[in-house]
Amino acid sequence: MNWIEPTPVQGVMTITNPSDMSMAQLFEYQQTHQDTLEALLNEHGAILYRGFGVNDEGIFADYMALLPQTPLNYIDGNSPRTQLSDKVYTSTEFPAQYPISMHNELSYSSAWPSRLYFCCVTPAQSEGHTLLADCRKVLADLDPQLVAPFAEHGVRYSRFLHGGVGVGPSWQQTFETDDKAAVEQFCLDGQIQCQWLDNGGVQLLQQAPGTLTHPVTAEQVWFNQADQFHPSNQPAKIRTTLEMLAKGDPLMMPTNAFYGDGSEIADEVLDSVRATFERHLIRFDWQKGDLLWVDNVLMAHGRSPFSGERKILVAMTK
Repeated sequence: MNWIEPTPVQGVMTITNPSDMSMAQLFEYQQTHQDTLEALLNEHGAILYRGFGVNDEGIFADYMALLPQTPLNYIDGNSPRTQLSDKVYTSTEFPAQYPISMHNELSYSSAWPSRLYFCCVTPAQSEGHTLLADCRKVLADLDPQLVAPFAEHGVRYSRFLHGGVGVGPSWQQTFETDDKAAVEQFCLDGQIQCQWLDNGGVQLLQQAPGTLTHPVTAEQVWFNQADQFHPSNQPAKIRTTLEMLAKGDPLMMPTNAFYGDGSEIADEVLDSVRATFERHLIRFDWQKGDLLWVDNVLMAHGRSPFSGERKILVAMTK
């Protein structure tokens, strides 16, 4: 089987089916060209496979089952989604009219996935891009004085997860269990401070990096979700409502972020981070059957608002 020449399509490196190659042939191709594909992924951060017909849950699950990496559940996740089958989820069920800001999946957690896999079952009528941004370029473009406290102290994330009624995901959804002991064990293993509250919710505090060294390429990357967790990421009216519900306690916001030493991060700092991401955004139009392979450390992702039905599936590996 000949090498398929990758070419950039709307900014993302793309391998297009040269004829009628089946998924089984694609997997065989990946095995025989694994070193070349890994080098390509390390260089570009993401690879889009187009024309291979990965267009439903069953085909996607079969493909994931053939991969040598360990598949992961979305435990400790912060985005609303549905588990469709073992280790396969909807990408997000956040309302269509709102964007999802750029982030590295589970970068706030003690255990993040190294690889993400997305497939397109139904592209949106308009927009609905899975946005990408190279975290090496983002870090290089940020003011070094802005980066310094993130690199030195990391980020302290706080979350309030309700017990079934409230804003954002419940702790049952987040940890995929209704067993408090299982949650406590997960938090103990992940070095997460966990405090159960009288209202049935739980308050979580955890430390995570602000920047990271890629384990293979040894390149430095911007790697955190401070701008996504911080209240400044919310529209003004929603932020005001959340602050009222939290009764002035920043730890009772659904999510919040601080420097790793506990000091507050100014809104304008995170506005600068968002503006930097904006300068490096890659937008490509999904086509039914597309499969996207993402290095979760090298590449951040997000979502643009959309209209019409949209169904993108995701799976994660370690």
